Amino acid sequence: MKELPDYFVQVPEALALVEEGVYRCSGVLSNEQIKYLDTLHLKTVLILSVEGPSRAFS
Repeated sequence: MKELPDYFVQVPEALALVEEGVYRCSGVLSNEQIKYLDTLHLKTVLILSVEGPSRAFS
């Protein structure tokens, strides 16, 4: 994975690899954390929360 400067992205605290191609994360994500998720080239993000997704996911 390509290294990016800390000021550009932030790894979500509870992000973990479940199995190849499947990650899990908890908590509300900041814009910087969403930028990090973009570097993973995920096809789908499933949000299990009573709160709506951040506008950064738009």
